[in-house]
Amino acid sequence: MKEALHVEWTKLRTLTGTAWLLLAVVGLTVALSVAAAAAVECSAADCGGDPAKISLTGVAFGQAVVAVLAVLAVSGGGAALVSHLLKGGLRLVVNTSPEPVTNIGVSLAEDVAVAGVATLAVLNPAVAVAIALTLFFLGVLLLIFLWSRVLRGWRRLRAWRERRRAVQPTQPLRL
Repeated sequence: MKEALHVEWTKLRTLTGTAWLLLAVVGLTVALSVAAAAAVECSAADCGGDPAKISLTGVAFGQAVVAVLAVLAVSGGGAALVSHLLKGGLRLVVNTSPEPVTNIGVSLAEDVAVAGVATLAVLNPAVAVAIALTLFFLGVLLLIFLWSRVLRGWRRLRAWRERRRAVQPTQPLRL
């Protein structure tokens, strides 16, 4: 757990967006607090509300930016983990194939998909997100489909090994 916290802390420290978000928290908090305090008129005898509560109004809105920072920190790591697990799982399934054409084809398809989605993300981000999500769900479905095939092959291999051991008598050790 200590190592995971250290990694997250390093990520939050080194990302440039984190500094901007923290600056936005402070700026939004101060600006909204000043605006709320200026909007309320207080006479010497009576004030329309609690001055401390009014001056801290910006804190509630500033916390929304902190929530965005937390969501970005957690979802970025989770998305990277899931995409790497998906790619690793598909690679595991494809690498069981004895012929090289499938491996080469999958490698080229991965490279084309990454380059295409990255280029599209710059030109049209909304379409890139839709395509990336579609590719992600297709990858999950393909992984589920192919994983069942790999398990079936593994069971057959174990059964074959068991039958082979049952047929061959054990040899005594000769010294």
